[in-house]
Amino acid sequence: MKKIYLNITIILIAFLAFGFFIYSRVKDASTIIEARKYQNNGNYEKSAELYLKALKETPNNFNFYRELAIIYRHTGEQIKLKQIFDDGLKVNPDDKYFLVNAGWMNFKDKKYAEAEKQFEKVFNKDKKNANIAFMYARTLQEEGKFREALEIFQIALKNGFDKKRCHLNIASIYECGFNDYKKALEYYNLYLEEATDKDKKIVDKIKDFTQWNIGEKLEQEGKYAEAIEEYNKQLKGGNTSIAVYSRLGRAYRKNCDFLTGESIYVKALGKYENNYYILNNLGSLYFKIERYKDALSCWFDAIKKDPEKPNAYYNLGTLNTKLGNFDKAEEYYLKALQKGYDRADVYIQLYQMATKYMKNRDKAVEYAYIVREYPQYINALLPIDRTEPRKTEETISEKETKKEDIKSENNIEQQTKEKQKQTEIKTENENKEESKKEDIKSEKVEQQTKEEQKQTEIKTENENKEESKKEDIKSEKIEQQTKEEQKQPEIKTENTLPETKETVKENKEPEKEKINQITEENKKEEIKQDIKQKDNKKEEQKNTKEKIDSDNEIPAFSAPPI
Repeated sequence: MKKIYLNITIILIAFLAFGFFIYSRVKDASTIIEARKYQNNGNYEKSAELYLKALKETPNNFNFYRELAIIYRHTGEQIKLKQIFDDGLKVNPDDKYFLVNAGWMNFKDKKYAEAEKQFEKVFNKDKKNANIAFMYARTLQEEGKFREALEIFQIALKNGFDKKRCHLNIASIYECGFNDYKKALEYYNLYLEEATDKDKKIVDKIKDFTQWNIGEKLEQEGKYAEAIEEYNKQLKGGNTSIAVYSRLGRAYRKNCDFLTGESIYVKALGKYENNYYILNNLGSLYFKIERYKDALSCWFDAIKKDPEKPNAYYNLGTLNTKLGNFDKAEEYYLKALQKGYDRADVYIQLYQMATKYMKNRDKAVEYAYIVREYPQYINALLPIDRTEPRKTEETISEKETKKEDIKSENNIEQQTKEKQKQTEIKTENENKEESKKEDIKSEKVEQQTKEEQKQTEIKTENENKEESKKEDIKSEKIEQQTKEEQKQPEIKTENTLPETKETVKENKEPEKEKINQITEENKKEEIKQDIKQKDNKKEEQKNTKEKIDSDNEIPAFSAPPI
């Protein structure tokens, strides 16, 4: 019975597992169908959301990683794409598509070690795939594994990969990796057979450079005749650049064929007038054959042509050392140092000058102290100076630092002075402008006061005229009234009872006198009143003027402090 129950439970578990498996498959298929609908409609965000949601439920479903990789590649989201490749390879580490793409992304990010592992895994499974072989070889090349890279490039060539690209990379390996310039030239020529015009221009320059390197390598090996042949090949091939002439002349000088070397340099100067490098090299040739005046003139001409290059200054230092002008030599060496010449090389020359020619032990110790900063040049010193040197009162490096400090202080002082001058000029200009503005304002105020005074004077004159007219009219009226009053008593006397002529005459005379007295008194009083009114008006006008003057008075101007 127990066995029967066990079998039944096992069957039930298997059935449930199978059912769950089918359910998950169906569910996954439905999410893929739904997500692809959004994807086809261009709604990549929604489809990506569905896949990510599904991955949380079933993280080992590799199909979701594939679909997400397609979406992120389409949208160009490189960071998310790389993350999907890395996560997908954890689920399925042997997937070819994911390995190649992850390797390519690591190669672009210069993570060559990771890229090498991924390309190697794919290459070992499919060695006939030319594209994978080429990418694997390029990764090895970038890592500096040149021999392995050469082997894989050859496999890529056999499997039909682009010959042009393979030959170019093989040439660069021979040139930069092995310094085998002849072999590099072979592959550059193979590249040029299939290259376009644009590519040919670039590679021709590279080819010229490799030919120079061949010549230089032969010079370094002491094979000057072979180096001369190599440089002459370049001239015959149409490469008549300054570099070729310069190196050819140098090879003749090293081969002790000074006349031919001189003729090469003179020919180059005819083509490239007063070229710095040719003048400098010709000066070196004259120095070698002890034509010191010619060497001096060449180096001075080179400095005139380009005073910022250091080589001619350095050469003038060596020449003055030879002639015994040690102070001048030191001056030129330090100038070469300022213009960018190698510091260690300059101080080695100064040290040798102090020990061999000057026999100045103090200076030799100072120079040795600086040379000891460069362990690779310590053998250039005497055994005594290789140990800890005795310090003098002030070493050259300290002098240099002091000079630099003084220069910086002087520069700061000059800058502060210039700033002060600028501020003073600004304040002066501002004060001038303010004074001008205030002068203009005062002029305007004066003009306004004058105009107001004129207007008040005109008003007062008009008022006086009107008042005088009114007074004249009043006086005329008074005179008329007096005349009428004088006439009225005569009329009254005539209309009264009749009297004799004598009585009438007697009565008229005193009446006339009374009337005249009254009229005169009235006139005097009116005149007095008029005079008083005029005086009062004048006083009022004066008061108004004084008020206007007091209001328009300009306060004393005090200039602002400078």
